[in-house]
Amino acid sequence: MSKLAAVRPAALKAGSVVWIPCELTNGIFPSEQSVKIEVNMGERETIFGFIPRDDIRAGERLNLGLVRAVILNATNGKVAVLFRGDILSQSNPVLVPREWLLKVAKVEA
Repeated sequence: MSKLAAVRPAALKAGSVVWIPCELTNGIFPSEQSVKIEVNMGERETIFGFIPRDDIRAGERLNLGLVRAVILNATNGKVAVLFRGDILSQSNPVLVPREWLLKVAKVEA
């Protein structure tokens, strides 16, 4: 696996891949994991759903990791990110605050 680096503002463009910190538990099927993302900037919200294991990177602790997302667009302080799998908490793509994404997300270095 390649190394990850902090996201720079110029990287928030359509088609860019970002890795977002999340809590992980087992999914319903062996090929997926349950993902929970806490957005704690602006309007607080929780994003949760089931994501293919191929789109998950293990974290430093057993129940923490990073989930892959693709940026669709960035406008008016919000970024639309698309996750593979089933997002149950809201429609996919998900709108998140731009500043939050810059603070927490990683990109491949």
